[in-house]
Amino acid sequence: MVVKTSAKEQILMDMASINDDTSIAFLLENDILDESSVSKIFDMKIKNAVNNVHNHRISCGGEGKRWFTRVNDPITGKYIVIAGKAEEELYTKLYDFYFGEKVQLQKRTILDYYPEWLKMKMSTDIKSNTAKRYDQDFNRYYKDEPLSKEIIETPVTKLKTSTLKTWAYQMIQKHNMSRRQYGNCTLIINQLLDYLVEQEILSQNVFKNFRIKKSVFRRVDKKPAETQIFYDQERSDIIRLSMEKAISTRDETFLAIPLMFLTGLRIDECLALSFSDFDQDAHSLYVHASIAVVEKQLPDGSWETRSYEYKEYLKGNSDTGTIDIPDACFELLDQIHEIHNSKGIDRDRLFEVKTPNNIQMKLYRICDELGIPRRSPHKERKTYISTLINNGADIDYVRTQARHKDLNTTMKSYVYSTLKKDEKVALLNSLL
Repeated sequence: MVVKTSAKEQILMDMASINDDTSIAFLLENDILDESSVSKIFDMKIKNAVNNVHNHRISCGGEGKRWFTRVNDPITGKYIVIAGKAEEELYTKLYDFYFGEKVQLQKRTILDYYPEWLKMKMSTDIKSNTAKRYDQDFNRYYKDEPLSKEIIETPVTKLKTSTLKTWAYQMIQKHNMSRRQYGNCTLIINQLLDYLVEQEILSQNVFKNFRIKKSVFRRVDKKPAETQIFYDQERSDIIRLSMEKAISTRDETFLAIPLMFLTGLRIDECLALSFSDFDQDAHSLYVHASIAVVEKQLPDGSWETRSYEYKEYLKGNSDTGTIDIPDACFELLDQIHEIHNSKGIDRDRLFEVKTPNNIQMKLYRICDELGIPRRSPHKERKTYISTLINNGADIDYVRTQARHKDLNTTMKSYVYSTLKKDEKVALLNSLL
């Protein structure tokens, strides 16, 4: 028996096949269609869309004559039963399953999610200069890297452990990565997938399902001491000349150089110091602030020229803390006070510079004048730590002075011999 379709029903079916909701709204506004007809059109549109993608049987039966079907969960791959009291309800649920917001999110790629993830990181736990470094790494290792094309364009729900593992080994080989470089490279994909698990878009972070063999990473040898620290005589000469230049030029910023030698502070911490941070009675210094890079991302994704601002936090979100300091620090404070007074300066902050580069260039010029190799201000921190260790200071005390959470950080990256070659040979002769 052939069921005939009325002219009105045929018109509604034809309109339901047209993907233009604007036209339907126009017909409704002008009383050409009533709300009941529009509702039928949208029910048909939903049914047409579902029937184009759904490949399981739909049936009606059981107690209460409910409608049933099943679908494949895109995350687990298992079957899920979907039911409705009426056919329209079942189709609405199926439409949400195939075309709902969550499904659309699951179809997005790493390339799609990266801006959202970076924005979230900037609003929670990273500083702007770190965000810029992430952005540079993303462009280098993902967006502009041919090896990464597949993983950044595949829907995140379709990423496989085997694919990511192959990619990781290929990246290590192509870029000759050390373990640290690999960690910086994969931090983005690892944390981004963790974020998607938290958002319940993924059930697991498949990047965590494998480990890389240590043998494939480029070996990084410890750099020679002469490139990483200042020897004792060099340190003494630099301190002396810095103090002479501060007095002759009435420029207190020269005194940041000996202050770093005496405290082991990072340059960004030293330049944020205030007189009120020092306690002469306790021979202590409260370290709590830094001169930090502030980066601003423009709407087109580029970054403004960097600038530095005083911030109440330390590098890497390090804990604030108090360290012991020698008497010589307070002698430097007196000199800074004297220079401030001579220039009519009345402020708590010791130094005012636009950029740490100002101090670095002063140090380089002093090195040139003394005829010693240029080394960066951070080498003063390594000199401080190495000097304490090599002169018998308790290693855990040195760790707390350096404000390192892990002793391994202190010993692995900051301790070098402070003896020159002839001094080492003399030591061997005296001992052996």
